[in-house]
Amino acid sequence: MNLSVIICVYNGGEQFKKNIESVSRLKFPENAGVEFLFVDNNSSDGSMEVIKDYVRKYPDTFRYLLETRQGSSYALNTGVRNALGEIIAFTNADGILPENWLLKITEGFRNFDCVALGGRVLPAWGSTPPRWLRDELKTHEIFGPVHYYVLKKRVITP
Repeated sequence: MNLSVIICVYNGGEQFKKNIESVSRLKFPENAGVEFLFVDNNSSDGSMEVIKDYVRKYPDTFRYLLETRQGSSYALNTGVRNALGEIIAFTNADGILPENWLLKITEGFRNFDCVALGGRVLPAWGSTPPRWLRDELKTHEIFGPVHYYVLKKRVITP
């Protein structure tokens, strides 16, 4: 089972550096090839240099892609077009991934006959959230934890 992890970056700053460090500490599933596609969406803050440093450190697993058309859909599509894995996982450049993230993804696909997986992503507030958001969190679940998603490629023949 091969996995492609797509991480789109636009001016990721310090939080992106934490993300890429968490990515470099992930445990790999046995007998699985893993690649990480970092799609730079035309950053101007030095994110490109951070990515390229890690590509030099991990040339077999980290890949740098540039998408100059601004927008997450362009960046995501660039990642998907270049993904080699049977499973494509998406995460944000400001997320911190637990070490067992890839293990849980492969476990899910091995144990269930599914084409997609999802899971919770809890916010790690760098400071107190604004009052308006705290009030919304109390009354609406829509502002609760966001979710990541993972897809399995399927070849459809006529």
